[in-house]
Amino acid sequence: MVHLDSVFVSFLLIGRDPDTSLTGTPPQKGGVFCAIILTSKINSMVKTYTLTITEAQAQALAYACDVLQRVQLGQWREIIDWLPLQKPIDYEELHQDQKIIGSILSKHMIDNIDGQFSSLGIGSSNLPDNNGVLYDLYKVITRELSMERLIDEGKILNKNVPRNQLPWTVNFDEIHRWGNEPLAKIEKVKDE
Repeated sequence: MVHLDSVFVSFLLIGRDPDTSLTGTPPQKGGVFCAIILTSKINSMVKTYTLTITEAQAQALAYACDVLQRVQLGQWREIIDWLPLQKPIDYEELHQDQKIIGSILSKHMIDNIDGQFSSLGIGSSNLPDNNGVLYDLYKVITRELSMERLIDEGKILNKNVPRNQLPWTVNFDEIHRWGNEPLAKIEKVKDE
């Protein structure tokens, strides 16, 4: 069995077809594919896998990594936006219920964190080994999709742009590795 914390993931972006944009820019239509190469270290042996996914699937993977990583930090409220909530919903009642749930959970969490005003920090020794890997994957995917969006919109010609010429959002910050695996690599292969 291979555990997630022993897997190195490389992403090769091939095109565009987002349902949503990680940069807040309206989605564009077109065929997009992404190849993911998973490298696993088992008994000094390296195994490599390739998975081809669309840009929308890459975004879904980024969101999944982000949500799980945040839940591991104790930020359990991050799941609310992903739950199948009733429509319409009484948000005031929902927020009151979240406070009650938070006070119950905080009795059982490390340092009595409540998931709203307190949580563990990335790099905490109390986190699962794969927490940093999840965070790194989220950052690598988000940065690449954001850079490709700027190129597609004609705002930059390529990714070799100084940081001070990119939008001032965290999507374009240099990625610092938090996980125990090398940073994943992602690159555009071709447009379809």
